[in-house]
Amino acid sequence: MFAFFMSLVLVGVGWALSFNGGTFMLNALKSKHKLQLQGLNSMFVFGANLLASSSVGLILAYGNCGVLQGVVLGVIGGLECSLC
Repeated sequence: MFAFFMSLVLVGVGWALSFNGGTFMLNALKSKHKLQLQGLNSMFVFGANLLASSSVGLILAYGNCGVLQGVVLGVIGGLECSLC
């Protein structure tokens, strides 16, 4: 149980660092399209968050934690293979 809570903490820290890092990189731009890029970035970030949260709720409503873990590992494996 402790490992689960620690993984949640680490995921939260990673999310915060990546979100802030992306925001800082966009703020460093010297472009007339800076505000449009920031809006687009926020739309993608919060859209991905909405999609992930909604899909987790649906998977848990119709399945269990084992199904959720299988889906997550499949998505991570698919992303890893597509980056190779």
